[in-house]
Amino acid sequence: MRNRRVARHLAAALLVAACARQSDAGWLIERVTRTEVKPGPAAKVVLLISKGRVKEVHEDGTYFLWDLSRGTLFQVNPAARSYSGGPIEKMIAAVKRYFDRMRADLANMTDEQREALARESGDMPMPVPPPAKPAAWTAKRTERSETLVGRRADLYEIYRDGKLYESRWIASQMSFDGDLDYPAFARWSHELEAAFATGMGQDLPAGKAIERLDAKGLVLRSVLSGEGVRVVSEVTRLEKRDLPDSTFVLPVEYKAKGAEVSRE
Repeated sequence: MRNRRVARHLAAALLVAACARQSDAGWLIERVTRTEVKPGPAAKVVLLISKGRVKEVHEDGTYFLWDLSRGTLFQVNPAARSYSGGPIEKMIAAVKRYFDRMRADLANMTDEQREALARESGDMPMPVPPPAKPAAWTAKRTERSETLVGRRADLYEIYRDGKLYESRWIASQMSFDGDLDYPAFARWSHELEAAFATGMGQDLPAGKAIERLDAKGLVLRSVLSGEGVRVVSEVTRLEKRDLPDSTFVLPVEYKAKGAEVSRE
């Protein structure tokens, strides 16, 4: 949810690189997420997929470019005409280093200095200690299934310390006709989100059972109820789409944030 996006923003802000590949046919996925106990509009994200690449477009106009074969991820800000990012493995490591460095700095600060740093940092997250005892996560498949956006989805449940945390309806037969290695995409997404959540002292579903569940297929609906609020995320559109090569190319006129690097 929000952690996933913040993790990508943070990782992209810490490294700079660029890449592009060619594309032809592909897919469009529209996902809407809403928090049921809070008023306000739902958040919509559109995924454009072709030949191992994903363009993840958010409502504020920013977007992320994934290239799974090259292992890269970039954040693009059209309003600022800039981009940032790099190899996903290095971005994950950068997130971890950021929180480790911040923890070390905060440990030597007074309360007043910590408050001043938080004000100066703006939207940059401040680290907190991890949970004293990691949660025990388990997952199981139920006997329920539904048809969502024209696809069969089986219901799986995730438990935290024996209590229901999240329900996921997964389209395990969704192959994307070779346009996306979904298990790889899910793994990268989870690792980035986990790096951020761990730094913030949060506990995400983890372990071999969760890794196997992430790899099963596209999540068409999820209901998160284990954090005191009910968050529902649903795929509302899923369709084939011809995508031009330019969909996945960094605009040549945009500038890298930080040191300028080659786009090749």
